[in-house]
Amino acid sequence: MKRASGLIRILVSFLCLVCTAGCLTSGQKQSSAEYRSNIMPQMENQSAANPVLRHDLKPDFLQLARDLINKGFFDVALLQLNKAVENNSDNPEIYFLMGKCNRESSQFDAAEKDFKKALEIDPEFAPAHDGLGLLYDLTGKKEAAQEQYQKAIALNPARHDFYNNLGFSQLLTGKYVEAKSNLLKSLALQPGFTKAEANLALCCIMTNDDKKAFALLRKSHTYPTACRNMAALYKIKGETQKALDMINKANKTDINAQ
Repeated sequence: MKRASGLIRILVSFLCLVCTAGCLTSGQKQSSAEYRSNIMPQMENQSAANPVLRHDLKPDFLQLARDLINKGFFDVALLQLNKAVENNSDNPEIYFLMGKCNRESSQFDAAEKDFKKALEIDPEFAPAHDGLGLLYDLTGKKEAAQEQYQKAIALNPARHDFYNNLGFSQLLTGKYVEAKSNLLKSLALQPGFTKAEANLALCCIMTNDDKKAFALLRKSHTYPTACRNMAALYKIKGETQKALDMINKANKTDINAQ
């Protein structure tokens, strides 16, 4: 289990934020009153047509938070979400995103409360089940994690990432047959999904299907990179000599390419 507990850290290596003024014509000068009478209606019309120029619109804190999360600014996003919840305390997505931010900041207790609050508002909000699953995986509660992933899939079976997360969790607990099945489902929904390909490659390594593992890695990587990723997989499995052999193959390819 020590090998499995370090899997998340190692696999991370495979795989991480106007208005324009009018000009006076014909050299004529305008009085301030004439200027206001000419330019102000234009600015008012522009403001009505372009929300960016309007000052009466409230910021969309939720959208700001989404953008910040996509860029990895979780602490700043959490500030926006705290403002968003003041305006709409019944939106499960807000609490889900708060949970995500707290989880990524290692505030696990707060994250769990946020995910559960989202599900309290909407028990069928599938992303919150998936978020809880990821949280439980990080904190070593593998069976609880897999239960949450299964709930997420039952609610939204079209999400390829849900199957990948379940397969990865099963992989960590040695359920290789179940893991392979769910990782293949992930790839069927989203061909070329590199996370699922990497996890499936590891599943193949753990079940001694090395050729299949390398073929999967070659789908998305150059030969040297695939060799180095194979080395990382062999290291996870504890096959040090095979890992060194793959590193040597990668290095030789790099030298020959120079």
